[in-house]
Amino acid sequence: MTTTQIILVISLIVVAVGSVFFLLSPPLQSETKVEQEVMQEPTQGVEIGEKPVEAYNFDKGESMENYKVVDCYYKSQTPDVIIKKDDVEVNNVSGVPFVVCISAGERKTGGYDLSLNDIRINKDNFQIFIDLFLKVPVKGEMVTQAFTYPSIAVEINEVLDVGEWEVIVTIEQKNGEPLLLRKNFTFSN
Repeated sequence: MTTTQIILVISLIVVAVGSVFFLLSPPLQSETKVEQEVMQEPTQGVEIGEKPVEAYNFDKGESMENYKVVDCYYKSQTPDVIIKKDDVEVNNVSGVPFVVCISAGERKTGGYDLSLNDIRINKDNFQIFIDLFLKVPVKGEMVTQAFTYPSIAVEINEVLDVGEWEVIVTIEQKNGEPLLLRKNFTFSN
């Protein structure tokens, strides 16, 4: 081998090793800061509470029993709530079941996961409360180095009174402010 060929081989090895370290290194930006940046933009049709969640005084009513957690992949850059009936996004729901699909927004890596803490219903105020927890990756955890969209769906099988309803979603996260999302829909039989 010539000197030029040896230098070329060494250079390629250095580039390859550097690329591996770059791909395995954690993001430079603090994930908590990313959470706060991403969660500030409301999505069309969804209100995001501007006050801290603790400032709202909700009567959450009673535990809901006629529901189940179902699969939902909802790709949204910002936190969002949509209502689906027969796999079609709707604002007017007729009959049950229907699905409330919630996205925590776009994340820069994998390792995020939404889980259901509680679901309650206040029939007097026409409100459904869904409390979620957003698991965030811990420092040093091996995660996918790609954008992800943590989401969860709840299939509602509760027969509701006819009228204007509101879904109120609280997303709690470790080391971050809880997020409050609100979505209105009309229910008819």
